[in-house]
Amino acid sequence: VEQFAFNSMAGFLSVMRGNAVRIWNSNNTDFVAMSHDGTDFNFAFTNTLDANFTGLTRFKIGAASLYISEKAAAGDDFGGLGQLWVKNTNPTQLWFTDDLGNDTQIV
Repeated sequence: VEQFAFNSMAGFLSVMRGNAVRIWNSNNTDFVAMSHDGTDFNFAFTNTLDANFTGLTRFKIGAASLYISEKAAAGDDFGGLGQLWVKNTNPTQLWFTDDLGNDTQIV
């Protein structure tokens, strides 16, 4: 089977050939894909601003390290949300930005 698909008013689910699954929104314009490349699981988001995890009491990474890509400045500020980001200096620096846009260097 090349592809299995399920379509409903709530969205669209497709199981692609190989090791990929896509879940589409109800307009079929936005999806999240999960695949396996033989070594790692990969998640890809298309046309999505946020990936939200709700109902969690904790988010555990286990023994793995968390890697954060560096950038020049924090993103847009949103009420009630803070940002943890890595500044693209040499060496890189860890920063926190509060919901009012105040930047604080952590390391």
